[in-house]
Amino acid sequence: MPWSQVQAAAERASSVAESVTVGLNRPDSGLFLAQFADGAVVVDPVDAVDTPDVASWFSGERGLCETWGLVDVFVNADGSLTDAYCEGFFAPTAGGPDRLDAARHLLMTDGLATRMMHRFDVDHYGSYPDEILAVIGYPSDRAGAVLEQVDAARGFAESLTDAWTSADPVRIAALYAADGFRDDPFAGLAPNHDATVAWFADLTGAYDSIALSLDTLDASALGPAATYELRLVDGTTECSMRLASVWNLDDEGRVTREWLYYDPDTLNACGWWDDGA
Repeated sequence: MPWSQVQAAAERASSVAESVTVGLNRPDSGLFLAQFADGAVVVDPVDAVDTPDVASWFSGERGLCETWGLVDVFVNADGSLTDAYCEGFFAPTAGGPDRLDAARHLLMTDGLATRMMHRFDVDHYGSYPDEILAVIGYPSDRAGAVLEQVDAARGFAESLTDAWTSADPVRIAALYAADGFRDDPFAGLAPNHDATVAWFADLTGAYDSIALSLDTLDASALGPAATYELRLVDGTTECSMRLASVWNLDDEGRVTREWLYYDPDTLNACGWWDDGA
């Protein structure tokens, strides 16, 4: 994708993500709902159940937070991943945290969000499962499932870091199921396993060393999500990009689909796009 198109798509995705957060924080239901297409759904963070009425979600669960704050926005041609936080989720006397870090993954069509998936920081989500589930209305026996999600996210994150730091395309590809793929419209990657493996081989072959360092790690019923830095070294030249990914995993912990997002501020730090592409 040419750089001018990448920039335009990034600006659209950033605008929607920022408006969603402002609408949550004011609160302003009109601004919030204006970012969503008809039929848009919210994906439940514990049971992976779609809620087809975004307006009902806004009037209900939005009120669990006294304040919503925006930390980062990561973008792709198909949407945004916002790194945000919610304060006042618990009364301090409840024994849980008074702040919950939550990522919202927004898939878009024609500039409007079609799906909003919630994911929660593993440290808060894993340390206080009973309190979190009680406040958002789930039975306490779901706490074990939440902890399983957290453990799966942590295990996958360790494998991910080791594979990328090895700069071995075979090890990186082994993280994916036989039909698993990376979804990255900016890079022109088709939803195809062989294309994804070939992309890994091209990337690792172009640099002398690659290092991946995690920044945040989230968990949900749909799989892990993370923000991270990818540092690429070629001779005396070095560049770094901040990225975010959401991974859907199969029963064996292998990736069936990965959505990849870029920090707009480092989007072309490594010169991957130009208007002649």
